Amino acid sequence: MSAFLDKLSKVLAQAEAASTPEEADAFLAKAQYLSTRWSIDLASARQHTARQEQRPEPVQRTITIGEHRAMGNSRLVSLFLACARPNDVRTDIARDSTTVYAYGFAADLEVVEALYVHLALQMVHDASVFLASDAHLVEGAVWDPRTRTFGPPHKKTARLAFYEAFIDQVSTRLWTARKEAEERAERERLEHAEPEQGTSTALVLAEKEKEVAGYYSRTSQARGSWQAGRRRTGLDGGVAAWEAGTRSGAAARLSAARRLPGGRTQIA
Repeated sequence: MSAFLDKLSKVLAQAEAASTPEEADAFLAKAQYLSTRWSIDLASARQHTARQEQRPEPVQRTITIGEHRAMGNSRLVSLFLACARPNDVRTDIARDSTTVYAYGFAADLEVVEALYVHLALQMVHDASVFLASDAHLVEGAVWDPRTRTFGPPHKKTARLAFYEAFIDQVSTRLWTARKEAEERAERERLEHAEPEQGTSTALVLAEKEKEVAGYYSRTSQARGSWQAGRRRTGLDGGVAAWEAGTRSGAAARLSAARRLPGGRTQIA
């Protein structure tokens, strides 16, 4: 696994130097492509391992998102989920959104943790720059249900709207990259073997997902559902904030930093 992680690290390092949105998109797509292909290769290898004790098994990890009652924790959880789902990682979430319990194969967890930390840093940074410019006030007033009047969007609400738009864009990009990686892997499989030989990429991934689902059902002690994930800010934070978050998510680069502003230690 170390060779793969070294390769992924190089892609993340290259992303630091991306100078255009097109370059940024290419690096994010490449990172997800590498993780999907690696996941397919490992899943195929597991199918050909005769002895059960030699096969890698799913594991569970605990990821700290932020301190109790810290603003934006639920959106950071949403970003983690956006990175986890395209990489076959299941999750349980603490009621206060301070912690995520992730379930999956070790290689997939490494990818998800790396993507999440790099993207979270950029999301928080870009939102702070946007709000510092007061650009969230450009598109006019929004409805305040508490005062039942129109007024300028509050910075806190605008930040959350920015985060949500950013996460929507990142999620779409990662799912697109995964689909393209699966299609390319299947084409290459068919080019090097008869269709009757080997197992299709889709079936390999389905079997892997089944293993993770089985491990999750045996291990998870979660009860209920994550209520914070249902609350959305949307355009209540202002059109400008949503559009800015969309642009940032569409052009997201991957930063090598391992800590978010404010001293909140993230994935180690």
